[in-house]
Amino acid sequence: MVLDEAIRAGALGACVAVPAVLVWRELRGLARLASMAARRAARRATLTSGIAGVLLLLVNAFVVLYPHHLFQMGLGGPQISGTPLASLLIFLAVYAVGELTWPRPEGGRREARLTARTPARVAPPLARRLVRGWLGALAVVTVVFGLMASGPRHIARVFGDDKAFTVRIFPGWEWAGPVLAAGILVVACTELVLRLVAVRPAASGVDPGWDLWLRRRTTRRALGGVQLVIGLTVAGLVVIGGRSLLWLGNVGPMGVGPRPEVSEGYIIAGGAGILLGLSLAVAAVAAACWPSRDPAPDVLVGAERAGVPS
Repeated sequence: MVLDEAIRAGALGACVAVPAVLVWRELRGLARLASMAARRAARRATLTSGIAGVLLLLVNAFVVLYPHHLFQMGLGGPQISGTPLASLLIFLAVYAVGELTWPRPEGGRREARLTARTPARVAPPLARRLVRGWLGALAVVTVVFGLMASGPRHIARVFGDDKAFTVRIFPGWEWAGPVLAAGILVVACTELVLRLVAVRPAASGVDPGWDLWLRRRTTRRALGGVQLVIGLTVAGLVVIGGRSLLWLGNVGPMGVGPRPEVSEGYIIAGGAGILLGLSLAVAAVAAACWPSRDPAPDVLVGAERAGVPS
């Protein structure tokens, strides 16, 4: 018991330590920027992403490591499945606060750039499409499992004249429906955050291309966290559904009452569902970790660039 608690505490500590190290390394790299304004802007964006990432990791790690605490709080499978999406609202709230409190230009000379910025301009198109694609996959999984379910949260096999073998853990409408609603809310909030990034004040004293690059980096990180959690949620639902079908075919331990013969069809479908869910999880993690090819342009503008040694 003590060892298990130590492992859990270590995992939670890693959720803070690893992002902290990454943020520290990135902040050190910002010292090479030639513009003080650019360093301040990039440091602020980095700290915002770091805080949002730490909170996202901590909430989801707690769900994985301490599910018994959640059950003791009266939460069931549907509520626990929706917790990762709820954590995304905290994640996005940190970004929103960072954008709403972004400092405005100071000093006697202020620049106003008549540049129309939209979420489509500042957000990487592929990352944005990926979030919408995962939401579409979540909708498909919800509808498919809802139609397959024999009740709000269970699936059954009918055998004999009037007998049924039931597995009572299945993501039917009562389970996957609220998760889908949470996913739609998260994507709507994501679009709001993208809008805030697009309209925030420009960093003064830097090239407009560098300012746009900083916005793209912010939106890429926000979209990466969103697509990762939604993708893993889809994968989790598919794995749970596949495992339920596997139990149904194997006449597993969740059955109640008379039991039919083993069904190879349900076993194959359940195994395929589990493999598909694991593949989706790998795809979500790979998409989140895929390195971006968007190098930062020159940070200084016009005359300022001429005064910086090469």
